[in-house]
Amino acid sequence: MTKMQRPKVLELDPDIGAMLHELRNQETEQKLGGDVSLRDRWLNAFFQGATAGLMLLDRDFRYIKVNETLAEMHGIPVSDHIGRKVREVIPALAPAIEPTIQKVLSTGKPALDIEIEGETHKHPRVQRYWLSSYFPIIGADSRPEIVGAIIVEITNQKRAEETAHQYAKEVEETRSALKVLIKQRENDRRELEEMVLANVKQLVMPYIEMMKIRRRDSPEDTECLNIVKTNLNEIISPFVSQLSHKLTSLTPREVLLSDLVKAGKSDKDIAEVLHLSVDTVKSHRRHIRKKLGLTGKRANLRTFLSNIDNKYDS
Repeated sequence: MTKMQRPKVLELDPDIGAMLHELRNQETEQKLGGDVSLRDRWLNAFFQGATAGLMLLDRDFRYIKVNETLAEMHGIPVSDHIGRKVREVIPALAPAIEPTIQKVLSTGKPALDIEIEGETHKHPRVQRYWLSSYFPIIGADSRPEIVGAIIVEITNQKRAEETAHQYAKEVEETRSALKVLIKQRENDRRELEEMVLANVKQLVMPYIEMMKIRRRDSPEDTECLNIVKTNLNEIISPFVSQLSHKLTSLTPREVLLSDLVKAGKSDKDIAEVLHLSVDTVKSHRRHIRKKLGLTGKRANLRTFLSNIDNKYDS
C-alpha cells in the first residue's frame, strides 16, 4: 500500500490513514506467525472506530463486514447487510458500485476516489454524494478474494460547490444585465441630447435669424436676438461634438430654408419669406445637399428631409 496513490478519502478522514497503518503493521506480524485473534481484534477496532464507511465484499458482491457508519449512511442495520448482495441492500446505488468492484476483482488493482451519487433507503428521493476507494485483498490462490472499501459522504461539500457555482452564475448574469442597462442609459442620454440639439437648431435658431432679418431697423432688438442666440449655442455646445444627426451640420439659415423646402415651398416662395434672391436660395439648396451627402445623387431634397425627421421622431 505504500506504493499506492494516496486516496482523497484519507484526506477527508485522517483517522482512517492512521488506523490503516496500524492494521498493516499487524498484518505483517501475522505473516511472521502472530496471533490470528489479535488480527481480528485489530480489524474490529478498525471498523468500529472509523468515522468513514467501511465494508468488505466477497467475489459475489456479498457483504462480509460493514461498520456502523456505512449502515447509518444506507439507513439499514449492520445485521441486514451481512450475507446479502449489494444489489439487495442498496439497489439504487448498485449500478454505480458493482462495475468498480468487478474491475478491482478482475485486475487486482485498487480504484481510488470514485465519486458516487444517488438515493438511499434513509434518504429516498434525495440526491446524495460519496467519495469511495476500493482495494483488493489477495487470497491464498494469489487472486483477489475480497474487496475492501472506504466511503466518505461529501453531500455537504457538493452542495456548497453547487451553491457557489450558482452564486457565481447569478453574479455574472447581474453584471451582464447591468452592462445592458448602462448601455441603454447611455443611448437614452445621447438620444435626449440629440433631440434637444435638433429641436433648438430646427425650431428656434431659424426663427431668430428670421426676426433679425425683419428687424434690421432696430439695433436694440437685433442685439437682444444675438444674445439669445449666443446663450442657446452655449446651452447646446456640449452636445454638438457627440451627436451624429445629419441636420446638426446645417447653419440656422440652412435649417430654416430646409424647413421651408420640407413644407413644399418653391424657391421663389422661400426667397420672399427670407428676403433673399432666388439665386441665393438655389445656392443654399446646393450647400444643404452637399452637407447631407446628396451631391451627384438624384434624391429629392424634400423627401430626404422628411425621411430624416420621420426616422428621428420614431
